[in-house]
Amino acid sequence: MLSKEVKDKLKKLGFNVDELETAIKAEAETDITVPEGELLTAEQLTARDKNNVNEGKKAGIAEGKQAGIEIANKTLIDKFSLKDIAKTESPEKVAEAIHGAVTSGDSGLKEQIKALQADKQTLEGRITTLETEKKTIERNTNLMQQLPKNRLDKFTDSEYITIINTMIEEVDGKQVVKYKGEVLRDDKTKDILSVDKAIEKVFVDRGWVIDGQPAGGGRGAGDGHGGKGIKTMSAAKEKFSKDYPDKNELSPEFATFVAEIAKDSPDFDFGK
Repeated sequence: MLSKEVKDKLKKLGFNVDELETAIKAEAETDITVPEGELLTAEQLTARDKNNVNEGKKAGIAEGKQAGIEIANKTLIDKFSLKDIAKTESPEKVAEAIHGAVTSGDSGLKEQIKALQADKQTLEGRITTLETEKKTIERNTNLMQQLPKNRLDKFTDSEYITIINTMIEEVDGKQVVKYKGEVLRDDKTKDILSVDKAIEKVFVDRGWVIDGQPAGGGRGAGDGHGGKGIKTMSAAKEKFSKDYPDKNELSPEFATFVAEIAKDSPDFDFGK
C-alpha cells in the first residue's frame, strides 16, 4: 500500500494513483496511463527557469531598444525635416541624413547672410547718398538766401551757387570764402568775413550787382516755380517732377528750385 506522501507526489507527476494501485495489486500484467513529458529534477527545473528568464530579458531588451530607436528617429526626422528616412532605420543612417541636412543648412544660411549683407551695404549706400543730397540742398538753400538781392541776371541762381561753392572752404571748423587765392577779410580789422559778407564782396568785385536797383528777371529754374504753399521736401520733389520732367533731383535746377521754395517758406521741412 502506497503512503499518502507518495500518492501526492505521483499525482503531481500526473499519475492516476487509483489505477496504479490496482495494477500493483493485480496478478496479471496491467497497463496504466503514464503521463507524457520528460521528468526533470528540481535542479534541472531551476536551471530551465533561469534560462527562460534570461532569454526573456534579452528579447525584452531587444524589443525595447528597437522601440526606443523608433521613437528617437521619429523625433529627429521631424526636427530636421528628413526625407526618405523611415523611423525604423538604423541610427547610423539617420545620423548620416542629419549630417547632410545640417551641412546643407549651413550652406544655405551662409548664402542668406551674404544676401543680407549685400542688401545692408546697398541700403547704407543709399542712405549715405540721401544724406549727401540733403546736405547739398540745405547748403545751396542757405547760399541762395545769401546771394545779393540786386544781383544781375548774368547767370542763373544755380550757376551763381555753383561758382560760390568752389570758393567756400573749411578752416579750423569754420566756413570761409577764398577768392583769388586769399581768404576774404575785413579791410580794416582783417577779421575773416562771414560767408554772406564775403559773397557780397565777390559779387561787387566781379560786377554782378546793380547798385541801388533790383535785378532783372531770368534767374533760371527758380523763377516762377509756383511753389507757394509747399512745406515739405516730398511735396517739392513731386512739384519739380511735374514742372521739369527732363530733370532729376540731383540736378542743379532742383537745388535752386528747393532754395526758392524754402526762401518763401521759412518753416520748410527738409526731412519730410
